[in-house]
Amino acid sequence: MKKIFIAIITLLFLLSFRINTFASTKEKYVIPGGESIGLKIETGIEVIGKYTVETLDGKKNPWANSQIDVGDYILKVNNVSVKNNNELIKVLKNVSTEVVNLELKHNNKTINTSINVVKTKLNEPSIGLYIKDKMLGIGTLSFIYEDKFASLGHGVYENNELIEQNDGKLTLSKVMGIKKATLNQAGEKRAAMLNNEIGTIKSIKETGVYGTINYNIRKEKIKVANIDEVKQITLENLAIEFLNLKSKWP
Repeated sequence: MKKIFIAIITLLFLLSFRINTFASTKEKYVIPGGESIGLKIETGIEVIGKYTVETLDGKKNPWANSQIDVGDYILKVNNVSVKNNNELIKVLKNVSTEVVNLELKHNNKTINTSINVVKTKLNEPSIGLYIKDKMLGIGTLSFIYEDKFASLGHGVYENNELIEQNDGKLTLSKVMGIKKATLNQAGEKRAAMLNNEIGTIKSIKETGVYGTINYNIRKEKIKVANIDEVKQITLENLAIEFLNLKSKWP
């Protein structure tokens, strides 16, 4: 009985090894990038300032008794989720009370507070807050795999914090110029974002921006190396290989 048990375990191990070996040796191909891209990122509703509202009854500060601060994010209004300015305005137009409850992201914590809703001289609802719900940026396409894209190197940051919102659109951009890097100062690419949307941003991480793409790039696909093909090399040897390769360029 013991021999049969050992034989079964050995067979299962061998089958598992063969399956894993097959999976790891399956060849994958990607389309190399290099194209300049534009990023339209939905950041959520961030409060960037407060203002006094001009009403028919005089000047009012709807936020005066609220706990809301600059830098907070509005998550919900009266328990209704809002992701952008249009959704916020729609909810405010439908409220029948002079006070609404806000769910906020405040110092990386979720809190609730109330805020007044007043009518402007144009009879529009207002809570007296300047908000921002989008961020625009320029990047470089790294590669396309099937219908997915990656723009690698680093995440998208604001005020030294990673923007973790997963919604956004991908466009092309036109390079207008390059600012050369100097000592202790990074260079930058200056580009103009084009209007045509070619994909959707699904995830922003410290390693880069990821999503889906529906843009056809006419380039030859290249094979992705297997893990056993990756080798460690010193920076000096890498520079030598690069110079040898450069000498063969036309």
